[in-house]
Amino acid sequence: MGAVMQNKTVEGLLAYCDWLVDKGYATVAQVDPWRTATRKVFEAVEGEDYVSLDLSGIDLADYLARFQTLAGSQYKSESILTYGRRLRNALDAHEHYLSTGRPPTFRRGGSSPKKEDEAKPKAAGVAPAQAPAQTPSVGGGPGLVEFPFPLRGGQMAQLRLPTRLDKSDVDRLSAFLRTLQAEEQPQIPRRTGEDEGQALAA
Repeated sequence: MGAVMQNKTVEGLLAYCDWLVDKGYATVAQVDPWRTATRKVFEAVEGEDYVSLDLSGIDLADYLARFQTLAGSQYKSESILTYGRRLRNALDAHEHYLSTGRPPTFRRGGSSPKKEDEAKPKAAGVAPAQAPAQTPSVGGGPGLVEFPFPLRGGQMAQLRLPTRLDKSDVDRLSAFLRTLQAEEQPQIPRRTGEDEGQALAA
């Protein structure tokens, strides 16, 4: 498994997920969402030989858009969004390991599991003293995650946000998005025959 997970392929990514569990860096519940998203997205787009796909420089937004086209009738838009987020987390964690040789730091949940069961690395500055904040948060910038959002026109929007937002920030963001809304111009209703007759009589 060690040699396989060094490869930037889907097979290497899945082997890396297995390694995280086998070595005790993550639980099955934390990693299974990554594995499921990886298999579903790449198998739908590439077919049975998806495990040999080279992930070097992959355009994830393009793959998610094609996944939505090919399998969109089977999933809700929220599910496609969730698969995209989990796949991005898995790719970023694998890339980080290949670059540094260190696995991500996972949050240790309490006795009751949260609804969102995907693994979430700790943000910079939260890790314990023996593991200083050198592990970047999954998704790009510190504490940010890239959320692909499929639009009705077939495009894939990319939102870079924290994993949790305050209600006030959500309200402000919603208000901003509404300023981008394109509204249809109302049509002037046609006059009825009775209205036209009254107009001529006048």
